[in-house]
Amino acid sequence: LGVRAWQTPLTLRQRCARVAVYRARRLEELSALLGGPAQEMQTLPDGHTLRTWRQRGYSITLRFDTDDVCLGVYDEHG
Repeated sequence: LGVRAWQTPLTLRQRCARVAVYRARRLEELSALLGGPAQEMQTLPDGHTLRTWRQRGYSITLRFDTDDVCLGVYDEHG
């Protein structure tokens, strides 16, 4: 089923609610599921990265290993 023109796009919070498991998914896959690239990225001393998606009072930060594979949710607000 496609998205109809009259349907409101999903919010980031709604998109996140549809993701059952973040761990072991690649950055590209999660970016597509969450509606685009992260708005922020921070590189940690161990080479891992924290990537944050934000939208209107909601944010989620995921931790990725050096191969851009998700290690899980680091932080979530809203």
